[in-house]
Amino acid sequence: MAPKKPPPTESDAAADLKHEAIMAQLAAMNSRFDKMDLLSEQLGNIEESMRNLAAENIVIKKTLAANQTTLNTIQGNQIKMDQYNRSWSVRIMELPLSPDEEANPFRLVEVVYDKVFLPILRGALSKDLIPKIPSCEQLLERAHVLPAPKPGVTKPIICRFLNRDYRAVCFRLKKEFATRSTQDSSDKRPRYAHPFYEDLSAATFKKMKEIQADPRVDSCWSINGQLRFKMTGSDVVKKVSQIMDPVDNIIK
Repeated sequence: MAPKKPPPTESDAAADLKHEAIMAQLAAMNSRFDKMDLLSEQLGNIEESMRNLAAENIVIKKTLAANQTTLNTIQGNQIKMDQYNRSWSVRIMELPLSPDEEANPFRLVEVVYDKVFLPILRGALSKDLIPKIPSCEQLLERAHVLPAPKPGVTKPIICRFLNRDYRAVCFRLKKEFATRSTQDSSDKRPRYAHPFYEDLSAATFKKMKEIQADPRVDSCWSINGQLRFKMTGSDVVKKVSQIMDPVDNIIK
């Protein structure tokens, strides 16, 4: 017969309890390691998702930038077309009108012709720059009065030429032959009795004012609807190629 096992002693029971405790601790540690592995995998997935989102954001930004460039080009072309349609017109300031002259388009165009352009045309004829002085009907298609920008200010007038060559001559000789204001005391920058300017579109005029307001810019003006400017301390004349570009992009 096999010998009988001795009954477990108190030390054996304590060893078993200790072993069970160690195994429980090992199981808890394994569970924590499993959770850490799961967290590590989740973090890896999150990092990959973030990388994918970053890449998608780059694509979206490039697409938006390309779309904005296209939109700016389309809007710029529309502004150019609008400005071309205005290339027959001028904006006249400080020409007081009677109620009859303001209300009657035929009287209005005659006043504009007599007071604003006829003195310049006479000067052009004296320089042999035009073959003859055109009549009012030959020079101007029509004129109309705009609302005053604020109370007490003379209303602006828009008039349209029939021939852009005569319009160009009037701008060219304005400084020499246009009627001067009685308050004019400067030979460098004359003051005119009835100054006239290019009829700029709202977008072009706004951009010109924005460029003029930049402290880095000395002056900004327009020629045939094309904005030009000079930087402070420079005599180099620059052109604005895209009217929809921000001022910083234009003058950089």
